[in-house]
Amino acid sequence: MKKALMITAVLSLSVCTSQVAEPAAGGLPGLDARVGTLEVTVAEQGTAGVDLQSQVDGLQAQLSAVQTELSTLENKLPMFAVVDADGTRIASRGVQSARQSVDGSGNPVTGHYDVVFERSVSKCAATVTVEPSFSGALTASINGTFRGIPNPNRSENTFLVVLSDEDQHRTNSRFNIIVVC
Repeated sequence: MKKALMITAVLSLSVCTSQVAEPAAGGLPGLDARVGTLEVTVAEQGTAGVDLQSQVDGLQAQLSAVQTELSTLENKLPMFAVVDADGTRIASRGVQSARQSVDGSGNPVTGHYDVVFERSVSKCAATVTVEPSFSGALTASINGTFRGIPNPNRSENTFLVVLSDEDQHRTNSRFNIIVVC
């Protein structure tokens, strides 16, 4: 009896296994339709991905053009600096540095200031005004580039500002410089 039971179990198992291993013609019910739907969805997502990449590329090109236009507009803005009597920049736009000029020994030169701009000012118009700390008359002058001819002692992005009192003695004072190109 044990032998008969064992043979029946083996036969049942082989029938079940053959039914799973060999699906009916046309595949498992509903599986083909689901696979087809998934294939269509993947294809549509690929197409959508290409469209999105095209849109991203277009937006990046537009952004690059806007950045170029902003840079051009920024270069047209006047450059300026408000410089304190000790050569410290109080406020500025387009100015790399400002400092009191120094002699060959490294000592500050009274009334002389180097203002270095971020780009060439060799063909720009510059105006400097001095802010006197007392009621006396002070004057300011610029030495750097004139009519596009660079000063051989200065780089093309530097102006030397010289401040004098009414007796033409050099004096330290706050000043403003504006450069329009």
